[in-house]
Amino acid sequence: MISEFRAALNYIEETISELRFEITKPNQKIAATMLNIALDHAQGICILLEKGAYPSAAAMLRVQFEAYIRGSWLGYCASDAQIQSFISNDEIRNDGKKIEFAQLVSLVEANAELGSFLTTFRQTNMKSFHSFTHGGVHQLFHYVDGDMITHRYKQSDIDGLCKGAAMFACMTYVTLLDVVEQANAETLAEHLMTMVKPWLLNQS
Repeated sequence: MISEFRAALNYIEETISELRFEITKPNQKIAATMLNIALDHAQGICILLEKGAYPSAAAMLRVQFEAYIRGSWLGYCASDAQIQSFISNDEIRNDGKKIEFAQLVSLVEANAELGSFLTTFRQTNMKSFHSFTHGGVHQLFHYVDGDMITHRYKQSDIDGLCKGAAMFACMTYVTLLDVVEQANAETLAEHLMTMVKPWLLNQS
């Protein structure tokens, strides 16, 4: 599955490198930049998986997810004042109050008409995300096998990392195309989905 993930990322990178767009809205450049960062994280995860560095790949999934959410919020939800506050102070606020990440997720999924998909994903996975990213028990559990200190990631664990990172890479790509108002966005997105559907949407 890693090879399929790599092929999808190669397609994303090849098509993005050819994008040229005119900035017509204040949010476009910063949102597009953050979404590109999320895609870079997906590339990092794939490289780590290819090298067998599974603990590091697992730690990066949370970082990728958060960059996707912030990029989407900047692209669709943030006011000009909020964008300026983010650029100047590295803070996301509304009426002077910090907007928590859970609220960002709700705002993004409401705008994208995703129901409660992103909220459910966050609620289901954030505890393990914290553990993997910050060196918690989930990392230890996957790195001790009896008396041996060695990773014990199962193939299903590796496939799960591929699917999680690929899913958000695809969502990031579609969002990026929309934010920059790419004329052939639908065609590009449909081709990507044709590539990933046989393995990404496979429940096995």
